[in-house]
Amino acid sequence: MGVTMSDLKKQVLIKKIKALAERGEGGEKEGAQKKLRELMQKYGIEDLDLSDDVKNIYEFHYKNTQERQILLQLLYKKYGEEFVKDAYKRRKGRGSRSTFLFKCTRADFTTLSIEYEFYVSLWNEEVEFFLSSFIQKHKLFSMHPSEERIKTMSFSDQIRMEMLMNGMKDCSLVCKLPKK
Repeated sequence: MGVTMSDLKKQVLIKKIKALAERGEGGEKEGAQKKLRELMQKYGIEDLDLSDDVKNIYEFHYKNTQERQILLQLLYKKYGEEFVKDAYKRRKGRGSRSTFLFKCTRADFTTLSIEYEFYVSLWNEEVEFFLSSFIQKHKLFSMHPSEERIKTMSFSDQIRMEMLMNGMKDCSLVCKLPKK
């Protein structure tokens, strides 16, 4: 994916300068046109990249089914059922099972990329927290190291963990053994 917030800021800046170059007056317009040409050359941006209505096919990469689901949910959120017509399940070749192709504008791709990276990162944090809660709930630890880890956790995370643990099943290996 590789789109960063600085890419988004560059794109927004260039679009603002483009608008000034198109609508400005006199020297302001000429200066904006010159600056626009310089920035486009510097960052390798073409006129089509600045167009809001030109759609290209972009690749989104995911590592597992959960990340794929997050990507699909973001596409549904933005486009509803319409996104299916611009979606391509996979490309052919190496890594194709973890690549989703989608036809959208560069601006939409940038926005979707930033949202996707944010939610995948948040998901990974939550999974890690859930695993810690699961370990605590079922006492899958030696008493000393775990107690130290809990002490370093913030008070709000301790409360959150307690609430999460209360929502988990109370079950042990004994409750799963077949009855005779």
